[in-house]
This record gives sequence, C-alpha cells and structure tokens, in this order.
Amino acid sequence: MVKKITKNIKNSKIKTLNNQKSYFNLNLRFMSRPLIKKISPKLRKELLKEFYDFVASLDREETEEFFNKFLTPGEKIVLSRRLRIAKMLLQGYTTKEIREKLKVGGTTIQFVQKVIEDELERIQTRQDLPFEDV
Repeated sequence: MVKKITKNIKNSKIKTLNNQKSYFNLNLRFMSRPLIKKISPKLRKELLKEFYDFVASLDREETEEFFNKFLTPGEKIVLSRRLRIAKMLLQGYTTKEIREKLKVGGTTIQFVQKVIEDELERIQTRQDLPFEDV
C-alpha cells in the first residue's frame, strides 16, 4: 500500500511539473506578441534601428553585460540556439543531427534554414546586378 501511495505521489508530481513546464513554455512563446502588434510599423522600425545601432556600438564585454541585463535566460537561449543552428546548417549538419544535439524542433530548424536561404538569395541577387563603372 505504501508503494502504491508513493507511486501515485510521484506520478502526481510529474504531471504537475509537466503542466508547469508547458505553462512556462507557452508564456515564453506568447508573452510579447500582443505588445508587438500594438506598435506601429514606423515606430517598430525606429526602435529596431536604435537597438541595432546601440548593439553595434558595444565592445565584447559591454555586449555581454547588455544582453545579461536586458534579456531573460530563455530569450538568450532562443537566440543562441538559432545562431548555433545556422552555424551547423552551414557546416552541413542534417536536421536530425541538429535536433538531437540541440534539442530543438524541426520548425525552428526550418525557420533558420529559410533565413539563410533568403540571405543567400539576396546576396546572389546583389552580385547579379549590373554595376556601372564609377
């Protein structure tokens, strides 16, 4: 009887923990989206320009300090994983290898793959443009 009660308590704790993880993941994923929708495209562009200019002005130590103060641990992991996924894709890793190594979903890998493909296409298009001699 004690074993059965202990087993039920363990199962209950596992279910509770899984529910808390799901709730936490949902909050991370959807927390900032309503705020983004309320910002006009003009203001969004202005804010992002300021952000990019500011980050570009920082040295290595200042950049680390900035991201540690302004991003949550989860946001830093998301960004870091996407960068690592891009690096691994460019190094020729398969989707399966990336999924297993970084514990990410296929959708995330596809998203990063699309970003890389779009960037490569943009670069190729720029190289194909006829430039006049100056």
